[in-house]
Order: sequence, then structure tokens, then C-alpha cells
Amino acid sequence: MMSTIIGSLGVGLILLAFAALHLRRAAPTGRIYLTANAIGAGLACLSSVMIEFLPFVILEGVWCAIAVGGLVRSFLGDRPMHFGRKDDSRPT
Repeated sequence: MMSTIIGSLGVGLILLAFAALHLRRAAPTGRIYLTANAIGAGLACLSSVMIEFLPFVILEGVWCAIAVGGLVRSFLGDRPMHFGRKDDSRPT
């Protein structure tokens, strides 16, 4: 029962954020949108852990991590993220 309540709250937050984005009430890099996604996905992930449903633990865990990464990036400024490169040069 508790997993259903937690999961429903999480999914509700994700859907509200999605609707706000498509109704142009939120920006895809906005902190409110990212926070709603992070909290919603975190709750949905917790619910999936509680019912031991691994596919959704992975899905919601990754969703939450991406949203948290976007939040961190929004607080640090919109600097490019480099994965393994020391500069921003691209091969020509």
C-alpha cells in the first residue's frame, strides 16, 4: 500500500513537470522542472525498490540521476561537461 502511494506521488510529479514543459509553463533546464523530475523519479525509484521491480528501479534511478545532474549544472552555470577531453577542441 505504501509503495503505491509513494509511486503515485512520484509519477504525479513527473507528469506535472512533463505537462508544464509542453504547455510552456516550464523550461527544460529550469530548476523547478528539474527538481520535480528528480524528486518524482526518486520517489518512483523508491517505490520500485519496495516492490522489487528491477527494470523500473533502473529506469527511475537513471532518470533521477540525470535530473540531479541537470540541477547541479544549473547551480554551477551552464558550463560544458567534458568526458575525458581536456579541451573543447573537436577533431576536424
